[in-house]
Amino acid sequence: MPEIESILQRPQDPDLTSSSAFPETALHVALQLRRFDVVQLLLEALADVDKPDGRGSSPLLKAVDIDNLEVARALLAAGAHTDAANLRGETPLFKAAANGLAEAALLLVEAGADKDKLAACGRSPLHVAVLRGHAAAARVLLKARANPNIADRHGCTPLRLAAGLGELETTLLLLDHHADKDTADSDGVTPLLTACLLGNLEVARALVQSGAKLDQANNHGETPLAVALAYRKAQVEGVRLLTEASADVDKADSVGRTPLLIACLHGHLQVAKFKGESADDWILGCAHPEIVRQLSEAVVNGSVETVQLLVQAGADLDKLNTFGKTPLYMAAMCGHPAILEILLEAHADVNKVGNDGLTPLLLVAKQGDLQMTQLLLRAAADKDKTNTEGSTPLLLACLGGNLEVVRALVAAGANLNQADNQGRTPLLAACLHGYTEVAGLLLDFGATMLK
Repeated sequence: MPEIESILQRPQDPDLTSSSAFPETALHVALQLRRFDVVQLLLEALADVDKPDGRGSSPLLKAVDIDNLEVARALLAAGAHTDAANLRGETPLFKAAANGLAEAALLLVEAGADKDKLAACGRSPLHVAVLRGHAAAARVLLKARANPNIADRHGCTPLRLAAGLGELETTLLLLDHHADKDTADSDGVTPLLTACLLGNLEVARALVQSGAKLDQANNHGETPLAVALAYRKAQVEGVRLLTEASADVDKADSVGRTPLLIACLHGHLQVAKFKGESADDWILGCAHPEIVRQLSEAVVNGSVETVQLLVQAGADLDKLNTFGKTPLYMAAMCGHPAILEILLEAHADVNKVGNDGLTPLLLVAKQGDLQMTQLLLRAAADKDKTNTEGSTPLLLACLGGNLEVVRALVAAGANLNQADNQGRTPLLAACLHGYTEVAGLLLDFGATMLK
C-alpha cells in the first residue's frame, strides 16, 4: 500500500489502461482483485469512475456484480453514472436484479437509476428479477415504481413471466402493484392462459381471484380452459377452478374444437365429465369432423366411457365416418354389444345403411351374433330390409347356419319366404348348405322352399 500511495502521488494518469485483449483501468483491476483499499486510493486520485473495461462494464457495474455495497456506494458518491451499460445493454440495476441483490437494487434506485431501462435482450430489471425468481429484488423495484406492465420484445410482461414460471409470491406482488392481469404477449397468451397451459394451479387461482378474464383466447382461439385440457396432464382441480368461476365451457377454438372435444381428444375423460351429470353441462360442437372421427375411434376401440361421454354431449350418432360407416354399424362390426346398447338407447338410426349396403342387423345376422341381433330387434330394426343382393337378415343367417340367430329373427316375425336376387328363400339356402336344424326350424314355422 505505501508503494501504491507513493506512485499515485507522482504525476501520472490513474486511468492508464492495460494493453490486454480486454483493456482495463487500474480501477477495474483493483475491483477484480477485490483490493478495495486500492479502489479507495484510486478514487482519491480522481480516477475516472465511469471508464468502461473492454467488455463495456463500468466500475459501478463491477462493484454491483461482486455485491460490494461499500464500493458501490463510494463510486456513487464519486459521481458514477447509475445507468452506464455494458455491451449487452445491462445496467448496474439490471445486474443487481439478475443476481437477486435487493440491497444493491435499493441503493441504485435511491441514487436515481432508471428502473425501466431495457437491456439488449429487450428486458427490464423487473423482467430479469422475475425470471430469476428474485422476489425481494422485484419488491424493491416495484416499491420504487418500476413499470409493472413493461413488455419485452415478445410482448411478455413481468406478470406473464411469473405466471409461466409458477412464481406465486411474485405473482401476488405484481398484482398488489396493479399489474395488468390480462395483457397478452405477441402470441395472444395472457398470464392466466400461460398458468393453465403449464399447470400452475395456485398462480391460476390467484389470477382468477383477482378478476382475470377467464375466456380471453390466444391467437389460435384457445382459452385458458382449452389449454388446461390440451397441453398437460389435465388436473381436475384446474378445470374445476375455471368452470366454477364461470369460464365458457362451450367456446370453440379457431378450428372449432370445444373444451369437451379437446378433453376427449387428449383422453382426459375424468376432467371432461366431472362437472355434472347433465349433458347440458357440456355442449359439444357436434358438426366438427374431429368429433365424428373421435366417436368412431372410441367405438372401434371399445371405449365405453368415451362413447358415453360423447353421446351425452349430443354427438351426431348417425354421421358416417371416412369409411362410410355409422357408429352403430362400427359397434356391430367390431363386436361391442355394450357400445351398441348405448347407441341404441340414445336413438341412433337402427336402419341406416353403410356404404356396403348393409344395415347393422344385416351385418350381425351374417356374423351370427345372437346378443347384438336381439338388441337390434328390440330397438325395432327392420327385420326384412335387404342388402344390394336382395338378402334379408334371415337369409344371411340361414346361409351361415346360425340357428339361434335364425330362431330370434323368426320369433320377431321376419318374412320366412322372402327370396334374394337369385331366387333363394331362407329354407332353400339352409337346405342347399345342409343346415338341417335350421331347415327344420323354418319348416316348423311354415316356411316354403320357393317364394
